[in-house]
Amino acid sequence: MLGVLELFAFAVSHWISDDIYYRAPTSAELTAAHTYHNNLDEVSRALGWVPEPSTVDVRGARISPRGDKLGPPCVSVYGDSFTFGAEVPNEAAWTDELSDQLGCRVANFGVIGFGTDQAVLRYASNDEDRAPVVVLMHMVENIVRNVNQDRTMLYGAGIELKPRFTVDRGALRLIPRPDVRPEHLQAFTSDPGSFLGAENFLPDSGPLAKRRLQFPYLWHVPGLFRYHRLTQGVRNMLIGGPPWYAPLYTSTHPSQALLITSKIVARFAQLARARGQRPVVFMLPSAREFDLHRESGTWLHAPLIDAVRSEGVDVHNLGPGLLKMAEPGMEPASAICDYFCTKPRIRGGHYTRAGNALLARVAHTILRPRLSSLPAGRAD
Repeated sequence: MLGVLELFAFAVSHWISDDIYYRAPTSAELTAAHTYHNNLDEVSRALGWVPEPSTVDVRGARISPRGDKLGPPCVSVYGDSFTFGAEVPNEAAWTDELSDQLGCRVANFGVIGFGTDQAVLRYASNDEDRAPVVVLMHMVENIVRNVNQDRTMLYGAGIELKPRFTVDRGALRLIPRPDVRPEHLQAFTSDPGSFLGAENFLPDSGPLAKRRLQFPYLWHVPGLFRYHRLTQGVRNMLIGGPPWYAPLYTSTHPSQALLITSKIVARFAQLARARGQRPVVFMLPSAREFDLHRESGTWLHAPLIDAVRSEGVDVHNLGPGLLKMAEPGMEPASAICDYFCTKPRIRGGHYTRAGNALLARVAHTILRPRLSSLPAGRAD
């Protein structure tokens, strides 16, 4: 009977998403990741990965059908896939629409999968950015990526290594991308922590970390429900509540994610001012945060906004503006996904075409006055 149950649990394991449990990289995956990394230039290797070459222009910014006709950028933006405008074509991306509204090119340097840390590092390495206004966009879930070294500890499987910052004696300290080579496969599989000394989501290390799925499956398959992301996801679908990463927005969380992220954002603003550019920070909710706001009237990322604003940073919560523009045509709560999620069943994915259009309008209301107030000649 135990054998039959174990066989059944093993069969069930094949239907479980890689986003829920941790699977160590195969030899082919580790070799492919190592080869990809070695083929990047020195600057890109330090970031972890770069956009697909077919999606960007010679400067590394997203192809912009309308913006590319408007000359040098007046605005540049950095961030993740929400910044990039994933899942919509070039002509529907919010930055292409914003270029049209501003009448000047908006250079989109967003990269799919980036944390706020990588976005700031990309900006720091982009010496050719001369846009008078530069925007850093922090999508609320990015806080988990800022205390993470291997993206597959959070999403998917294989291996996808990145740099990250820690705080040492009150100051940011950069930890470079870990060096894991094909010959390290066995050692990495048995003890990833020996290579990822600053990883906050090592398998089975806590409620926010993925679980390993291995023999005996009869024990480990039910054990997946100890993973807070899974249990909270089920709860969100049934009765609502905060997203799984909500604990990281508290100052007492041992990862120090809130402190680290606020200092990363402050570093961005300092660097932009030193370059003679005007820094602006956008805080962007996902569908889950919109749901939570409707339930509680609060924004999950409010502590981060307060921390960044106390540093004198020009920071904006885009949530209220997006809701104000969307609500006339968004009566049922389910209509949130008409704008803010491409995967309604799980309240996930990215902003839709309509959501990108709203985002462009909200960004325009914030950026137009800042461009208009620049000294003569700075906006061209």
